[in-house]
Amino acid sequence: MKSPLFLLPVLALAACATKPVPPPMVDLAAVHCESDLALGGATPVLFDPKNGKMTPGLIDGGAPCLAEKAGTRALYRVFTLPAAADSFVIDVRATPWANTILAPRVLMLDGNGRETRSATRADFTFRGQSLSTLLRSHDDERYLVVLSDSEMLGRTVSRIVEGVQTNMVFTPYAAVAYNTGTDRTNVMTLTPTGRVEVTLTPIKPDGK
Repeated sequence: MKSPLFLLPVLALAACATKPVPPPMVDLAAVHCESDLALGGATPVLFDPKNGKMTPGLIDGGAPCLAEKAGTRALYRVFTLPAAADSFVIDVRATPWANTILAPRVLMLDGNGRETRSATRADFTFRGQSLSTLLRSHDDERYLVVLSDSEMLGRTVSRIVEGVQTNMVFTPYAAVAYNTGTDRTNVMTLTPTGRVEVTLTPIKPDGK
């Protein structure tokens, strides 16, 4: 029996709705990795001496992979920091990507590629739906590297998403507004890929 033409779009949507979502990438065993960071082609971080400025980035399956001395592997993205005269705060964030979020850590390097300091999972906290860490700029640092944390891959984190909607009811005498609230739990898998944001905010001298 043929389906009526008006049902075909409905059947197509139903087929799409039941299509399983592929599992997130959490294993880097098959990925080719190098023992040194590739600093060429780094993304310049935007800087405004008067206001905070955000630079987006993406670590996907085509990102370079670092083979670390401990035997672990990490996908990464390199950013270059501005040679600014003023000090600034660096906000590094991993933001949700579908039902996943990057398991982040950070390396700070000088102009010769030598590590000066790092930010590990203990330094990242949730701000809203994003994992964030704050760093103050150092004059000798040129590169900021965001890497995946191999020890956290495959774990899940959950956040409650709250929403408020304002509704209006009109009567012959007045218009009445009332709010309704909803909340849901957003469960995300920590992966070696994800969206990244680097925001630089100038530190203004006292009185300015």
